[in-house]
Amino acid sequence: MFCPVCKTEYPLGSKECANCHVALVDNPSDEPSSYVVLWKGENTSFAAKLSEELQKAGIASVTVPLDVLDRNSRDFLDVAEKPLFGSAVSVNSHDYSSAEQIKERLLEQEPGEDQTGLSDSGATSAHVPELPLKWDPATATEEMWRGTETETLRFAVDSLHGVGIPTRQHMQQGGLSVLWVRPQDAERAREILSEVLEGRPPE
Repeated sequence: MFCPVCKTEYPLGSKECANCHVALVDNPSDEPSSYVVLWKGENTSFAAKLSEELQKAGIASVTVPLDVLDRNSRDFLDVAEKPLFGSAVSVNSHDYSSAEQIKERLLEQEPGEDQTGLSDSGATSAHVPELPLKWDPATATEEMWRGTETETLRFAVDSLHGVGIPTRQHMQQGGLSVLWVRPQDAERAREILSEVLEGRPPE
């Protein structure tokens, strides 16, 4: 079972994502269950306003903290590239076009907001590799890490996402978590994790 928003994998029988509080699905990349990010930024009042307008239009949305959804917020050296405060608003992929129109209308009323939702003062010119918008978590078959340390898992995920490597996570009974990546990303992922988790320079 997967969360259609943050793509975290849960044991069979789980019903709801602990982070996003939405119903789990069998495959998060399948329509119509897949979610895409509509807006993200530090302006929580804008996020609330956007969610309210989407609700008025009959469009379901999910708002989650940036540190849950915006995994590109740190690079592999754990240097902040984007703000960790704020939130992200996601909608079902089939509602994206209509939701985009609502977002654009609200942005016109918010001169301090750019198209990413980051204020001019908080934006950065540093380039951070983007994660694939749509990818099949089932293709992540190379195990990179397993353990019970939640903070270590989170740091590993942030480090990999920070260089554009998507991950699949599985939370098992007893608190054991497993982290996988796609075969084409495995070599680079091992280099990153060796450096950030074990303190060894990449080969």
